Amino acid sequence: MTGVNSSGGAIYSYSGPLTVTNTNFTGNSAAGYGGGAIYISGGDSDAVTTVNNSTFINNTAPDVNGNGGAIENNANLNVTNSTFKGNTASYDGGAIGNEGSLNITNSTFTNNSGTGVDNYGGAIYNDDTLNVTNCTFTGNTATAGYGDGGAIYNDGTVNLTSNNFTNNTATDRGGAIYNTGGTDESGIFYGILNVTNSTFNNNTATNSNGGAISNNEYGNLTVTSSTFTNNTAIDGGAIYNDGTVSVTSTRFTNNTLTIDYSNGGAIYNDGTVSVTSSSFKNNTATIYGGAIYNDDTVSVTSSSFTNNTVTGDYSSGGAIYNAGTVGVTSSTFTNNSASDDGGAIYNTGQ
Repeated sequence: MTGVNSSGGAIYSYSGPLTVTNTNFTGNSAAGYGGGAIYISGGDSDAVTTVNNSTFINNTAPDVNGNGGAIENNANLNVTNSTFKGNTASYDGGAIGNEGSLNITNSTFTNNSGTGVDNYGGAIYNDDTLNVTNCTFTGNTATAGYGDGGAIYNDGTVNLTSNNFTNNTATDRGGAIYNTGGTDESGIFYGILNVTNSTFNNNTATNSNGGAISNNEYGNLTVTSSTFTNNTAIDGGAIYNDGTVSVTSTRFTNNTLTIDYSNGGAIYNDGTVSVTSSSFKNNTATIYGGAIYNDDTVSVTSSSFTNNTVTGDYSSGGAIYNAGTVGVTSSTFTNNSASDDGGAIYNTGQ
């Protein structure tokens, strides 16, 4: 199915239920607000759109404010067993822009991208509620100009379960995911990101922080039973935090930083971080904190740090560098190293 329209290059849905099954959308374009293939307007806020066993390839929302290269959702959308590849949006959500309720299961997002000067979410932009289960995100990018969230940009609530993020890239923050938060005019908090049983491999924040995830000062991030491997950034090879982070039963391995004088091979913290029953192995920073750099508050319980290192001249804190408040309980440190001080921990904080 191929077409060109102002919004919804192939389908514009104003109200009522819509079901799309075993359908291919290729090369559609929405010259206006967005939805390169499908635009769901939200005229009926209770209506549900269902997409099943369908493919979205090379659809685009090219306007400077274009959202959702394949789909723009403003109501309720369920996506199952579908493929999104090579879709682009100039502004938000290379594949999907969501300002409603969105559930995605057993689907793939490959090489989708944001193309504008400011672009957010190479694959998905979320401004409401997003649940993603058993999906893969590979090679998605937010790299044209100022880009955040190579795969996902969250400005609402996101629940991620059993997903894989590989080789996603952002020019600025959050190679795989950028999470931003705050409180709306009704006093409702947003910027909630829950990650469970998911993997992050080889994701990159090219010019800034959070190779896998960047969590801003009002964001709330919870990570459980997940793995972070070979992610890279300038600061915070795996996770950069300005807000609140809780990490449980998670492994950080071979995460690195890309330039001299960069900190926090696995985690850079400028907010509050709690780490429990997790492992840090072979993570590397160039100056401070091979595994964790802390400039605010960190607590570590029942965790292990092995072969983490800081490699630069006069570097300190092979495992942990503390410039704030840190508490460590029932944890082990093995073969961590620094060229200068604190092979395991360097403390210059409170």
